[in-house]
Amino acid sequence: MNKIPSYPTNDHAGGLHLVGPLRLDTFRVNGLVSSHQRAVANRDAVNKQRWSTQKSPAKTVWDKLTDEELNQVNGNIHTLIGLVKARYELTQDEAYKQVKLFFAKDAAPAPVSAAWLHRISAAHALWPGLTPKDLLRTEGQAPRLVSLLQTHYIISLSEAERQVKSFLEALH
Repeated sequence: MNKIPSYPTNDHAGGLHLVGPLRLDTFRVNGLVSSHQRAVANRDAVNKQRWSTQKSPAKTVWDKLTDEELNQVNGNIHTLIGLVKARYELTQDEAYKQVKLFFAKDAAPAPVSAAWLHRISAAHALWPGLTPKDLLRTEGQAPRLVSLLQTHYIISLSEAERQVKSFLEALH
């Protein structure tokens, strides 16, 4: 028979005694739910609502994920990161960045192609002055990349075009 673990408290004589079952799922202080617990619950509810509208764009971005796997996510970002990591053989950090970019508030309204999403890390490595969010907004379109390079690196149009062309050709 398994005993429910209890938490110890000090009695007035200086000894320890067990007060009651230890509940790991709820942390209350004087009967109140902690602000952290409320924040986590609110975030999870928002993620579940948001996920219902993001499932279809996610399928477009990560086409290797099945409908069943996407249903499994149910707003849990860590589950999505794990699935993206496994299906696309990415590191934890790369999968995290992709999911973070996908849910970025300022991301382009249209779903970004999966191919470009996978290339953002390479583009950021080549041009570290560009943020992943900046790169995401270009949607992988050469003219937008050229303009972004010119603006951030203050280089000529021909040099920006040469760099973008070289980058895109190297990926094929």
